[in-house]
Amino acid sequence: MSPNSHIVVIPGSFELRHHVERVAAMTIELLVRIVDLLQEHEAEFGESDAAGELQCLWAELEQLEPQQDVLERALERLGTIVYPVPELTGAVRLLASWVHGLMEHGLG
Repeated sequence: MSPNSHIVVIPGSFELRHHVERVAAMTIELLVRIVDLLQEHEAEFGESDAAGELQCLWAELEQLEPQQDVLERALERLGTIVYPVPELTGAVRLLASWVHGLMEHGLG
């Protein structure tokens, strides 16, 4: 406990919270980069709705309590759509990894 309050201080909790906040900020930056890449390569996706999947994903991440199964399905569909573009495939894999880590550490 901290001496001036009734807040329990868990060793390493500040570092974990700081790490989670950094990953969350990097995740937003990565989402913006994916949006840019989708626009650059939209002709390569044909009738696929990559932008719609990304919107679904982004909307779920903005929820106070995002649903992990919704996030995973959206990431899986997005990964399938962007498969023809290696740069996007890598970005979506990284995004999936970060989102999974954020969910494990209390995003949702």
